[in-house]
Amino acid sequence: SSSSITCNNCQRYIHLECANLLVHQAQETSIFYCQICRPYTGPSILKTITNHHRHNRNAENADQLPIQTGTPDFINYLKRSTSIPDARSMIDVKRMRGQQLSLKELILSGFDRPIIVESKNGLEMSIDSEFNLSTVCKYYHEDLLVDAIEVTRQIKVKTKLSYLLAQFKLGHDERQDVYAFRVNMTKNIKGEQFIPPRIVQRLSWVDMYWPDVPFKPLLTKYCFLSMRNAYNDFHIDIGAASAWYHIINGEQTFYLIEPSDENLAHFEKWIKSENLHEIMFYRNVSNVFKVKLTEGQTIFIPNGWIYSILTHDDTVAFGGYFLHSLNIAKQLSVNDFLKSLQKPGLDFPAYELTNWYAAPNILKLAKENLKNQPPKHLSMGIAALIEKLRFWLIRSKSKRSTNEQQQQQLIPKAVNCSKIIRDLNRCLRKKKKNNQNNNNKDQIKLKSKDIIEHTSQQQQQQSSSTSTQPFTLNPEETKIKDLVDAESSSNSNLKIKVNMKLAQDVIRRSMDDPYDLNSDQNVSKELLLFPKSKKKKKRQHDEELVKIIESTKREDDNYIYMDLDSPEDHQQNIDNDTIWKPGTTSTAMNSSGKKYSKNSQSKTMIGSINADIINRQQAKAIEKHGQSSLSSSS
Repeated sequence: SSSSITCNNCQRYIHLECANLLVHQAQETSIFYCQICRPYTGPSILKTITNHHRHNRNAENADQLPIQTGTPDFINYLKRSTSIPDARSMIDVKRMRGQQLSLKELILSGFDRPIIVESKNGLEMSIDSEFNLSTVCKYYHEDLLVDAIEVTRQIKVKTKLSYLLAQFKLGHDERQDVYAFRVNMTKNIKGEQFIPPRIVQRLSWVDMYWPDVPFKPLLTKYCFLSMRNAYNDFHIDIGAASAWYHIINGEQTFYLIEPSDENLAHFEKWIKSENLHEIMFYRNVSNVFKVKLTEGQTIFIPNGWIYSILTHDDTVAFGGYFLHSLNIAKQLSVNDFLKSLQKPGLDFPAYELTNWYAAPNILKLAKENLKNQPPKHLSMGIAALIEKLRFWLIRSKSKRSTNEQQQQQLIPKAVNCSKIIRDLNRCLRKKKKNNQNNNNKDQIKLKSKDIIEHTSQQQQQQSSSTSTQPFTLNPEETKIKDLVDAESSSNSNLKIKVNMKLAQDVIRRSMDDPYDLNSDQNVSKELLLFPKSKKKKKRQHDEELVKIIESTKREDDNYIYMDLDSPEDHQQNIDNDTIWKPGTTSTAMNSSGKKYSKNSQSKTMIGSINADIINRQQAKAIEKHGQSSLSSSS
């Protein structure tokens, strides 16, 4: 039978455990002698090894069969292979210091790529300083049963820890088998001295939200032991949980594949195939890379990633698995994918119960981030979690489920499941409404910004067109400009028929003066060209004075004739009055002593200039009249 073996000398049946043999070792034994017969017959005789590339070392005609994973030939091929590239920093993996790896950093940057920390400094991780490969036996009971993998045959075995540790003490050439196994640190005699990194404790749903009960699934503290040339083929961790590894002693290489839909489809096809050990899975997927870890380094692997591990030297590592809130949607979808495979050993203990315990805290976190913009991963995770919780609640109330299913699919009695689902759904709707309002505000801001930019571009185009294109004058403005240019070139006195407002505007625009009197939009063009002066009561003068004043006007218009004298003729009047000149920007003063500047209103300036000219001409007329009267009297 599979649990016993027959001695070829005394023909007695001996249990494999008593014979200190495993099942695969008994199958490879050609002649077996028990311990009683061994002093007379000698040691047992093993079957002849015919190949090193098949799991069955004694297979006939093995040369015509393909290589299988885990065998010595496969390990040598994988070490020499250059088809798998090294991981690229900040593209394939993130490299950080322990102080940088915080919950805030993971929320902002996300946890969708493996993270490598060069040293345990800053991780707030505790490991007994005396814990290493040679002292592992001091921390566990020797009779502890352990599930291990025999690598060269890729089979699972269950044996005592003392037997496995004894295999580590053998030399590399003396070892007939290669083992890799893990032991939960909670079963350690000094388990309290082993504490996972602070970031793992803050992320783990089990550590954060589970009540303190005996059946609490503590999976964040494991001791991993692997012999030289051990190979753990491509797999996804239980329940699509995240994983972390810290190398205490030894050296390992991780081959990592992102869990995209395409890669998961290839993984499903590969794991369901009958000859999966003859297929090198990494050749059928894209974006596979490798990361080599040495003593003191730590790696954090996100949810659902597909990876394998090759051990270069006897290795002792400290690690574990944890569920968290940084990628709930991916966590749930990959877990459903693992269940669809119907393979043993892929279920996270009390997975549904862990999600129920985490739901109230996720609701609290969502309410805190409701006013602000919540992280994208949280919104997507809440939507996926609501759908899954509703499905689990409906199924738990169904009478069709068997007792075994009810034991695996637990619903907490201390949690109001229906209310949690309603509150999460209500919170998600409010979040979507807030997002819609924020999007509307952003669209309004963008539109207003576009309008402002468009108007500024139009203004720039108008300013550039006015500066490049020459200014065209109408015939009347051209005549005035010509007269002004002629006056500036000669010292002769000219009498110009001009409207003062129009003259100032034309002269300044022709001289590229930036000051524009037409900026006052309330004044119409007709008012600027033909100003309507208010009628004032005429003063009573004697007839001769009235004739002299009227001689300066014409009956057919309202224009005033003024003298444009040369600068030398006006030097004698500087003390009494300041006369405006074209192109000047200084403040002028009229005859009454009141100042006027360019910034004053056009009507007031024109009126004050006209009144000043009239007063001056009247004063000249009066002065001439007085001189004539004196001469006549004399």
